[in-house]
Amino acid sequence: MFFLLCLLAATPTHDPKPTPLIGGERFALPSRIMGEDRTIYVTLPRGYQTQQKSYPVVYMTDGQTHLDHTTASIAFLAENGRMPEMIVVAVANTQRTRDLTPPPNPGKKVCCGADRFLDFFEKELFAEIDKRYRTQPFRVFAGHSYGGLFAVHAFLSRNEVFQAYLAVSPTLFWADHDPVERLDRFLKNRTSLASSLVVVQGNEHPKMNPPFREFVDILGKRRIDGFFAAHRQIDDEDHGSVVLRANYWGLQQIFSFWPITPETQKGGLAEHLDHFKKISQRMGYPVTMTESHCNRLGYQLLQQGDQAAAIEAFLWNTSHYPSSANAFDSLAEAYEERGDLDKALANYRKALQLAQQNREETGYYRNNVARIVAKKKP
Repeated sequence: MFFLLCLLAATPTHDPKPTPLIGGERFALPSRIMGEDRTIYVTLPRGYQTQQKSYPVVYMTDGQTHLDHTTASIAFLAENGRMPEMIVVAVANTQRTRDLTPPPNPGKKVCCGADRFLDFFEKELFAEIDKRYRTQPFRVFAGHSYGGLFAVHAFLSRNEVFQAYLAVSPTLFWADHDPVERLDRFLKNRTSLASSLVVVQGNEHPKMNPPFREFVDILGKRRIDGFFAAHRQIDDEDHGSVVLRANYWGLQQIFSFWPITPETQKGGLAEHLDHFKKISQRMGYPVTMTESHCNRLGYQLLQQGDQAAAIEAFLWNTSHYPSSANAFDSLAEAYEERGDLDKALANYRKALQLAQQNREETGYYRNNVARIVAKKKP
């Protein structure tokens, strides 16, 4: 992806319409709360334009720096069944220290506007993103350095705004370790909390290490119903380079309930659908099994010699993803293996038709049709 180069060259505009970019788009959002226009960068999942589904959203600070690699990590993890596909929204900086740091003021001239910036997210940005795009009510916030401090502040002050928080190299030494003391007070005597918090840091300046250890110590001591916490120290990355690996690992942790378990992997369509039902309960909205996941399941069953179960899975896929040439091609292959050439030919032809409609390369599908026609000749 060469998206980042486009982002760095972009400048804010007052055009209310989004500006197309490679892999995404940019728009300027006039903010009454911030008293300025804020530039917003958005990347969409690969199938957004062809499927009418809605997606959870990752919100980020430092948009120009971290949008590109985080979008790529999410796409890779989602393709491999480790997390959902997500819309990624990144806010460009104007006055970073002002916006990302919380009170109390440790003596800086410009700082401590984190609550106002959180208001901007909650009262303006969410509404604009929900209006422009098909979203689901599950939001993750990811921030680095002062952005990580902002993530911790948001978690401690308005926990319900996001469902999960990823704080990378958070500056927990802020105001004499005030975020650490706040965490201890926040979790004390709490019995339930529907939220996730992941904190990661690299090989940092020495002043970063004591508050980080104190912070994760507190997280490790608390056992709170519904609350998921994870932490990691990545010693072979520094403060700047740690973000890519931290975001990748952190998102895996937040969605640790997403991958198929070994027990479910051994089952058929019913077991896999039940797994996605449990995911739906965790996400707070109906989550449908993806086309690629169901396709892999069908081939797994086919390799096991269970043609009937494989066809059942492939039929489910064609009914839920009726515009996919690949779904019908897989179903045709299962019918061909079973020796039902009439149904194989019908579905190979359907796959070819869809490939033409979708402007995909059709040579593969044409060859499949021709092969079955030849097989059927006396």
